[in-house]
Amino acid sequence: MGKPVSVPNHDPSEGRSEAGGTFENLGRKLDERPEVQAAQEALRHAQEQLERAKQQYHEIRAQAVEGMSKPEDRKVSDLVATALEMVRKHPGPGVLAAVALGWFAGRIFRR
Repeated sequence: MGKPVSVPNHDPSEGRSEAGGTFENLGRKLDERPEVQAAQEALRHAQEQLERAKQQYHEIRAQAVEGMSKPEDRKVSDLVATALEMVRKHPGPGVLAAVALGWFAGRIFRR
């Protein structure tokens, strides 16, 4: 075979640091692009909306649990007042519930 090839003293970490610097520069350049910034903003906005939705869910759930805590101790007028209050706060689900109840009542009392 041939003569062994001598390699000058080379620190392998040098290439890594240069590559790391290159990737960092590339990352910074990508972060500055308007498309990436728009995507980051959209993601932040979606996360904020998710947090608000979670908060609303927990509030509504707590109200519902409180409202249903002991229905046998409540009067019919209290139940109606609570239902009306929930419909005022959240009209969409109230309308859907009314439609569903009407449909079931129609099916039950059909001749």
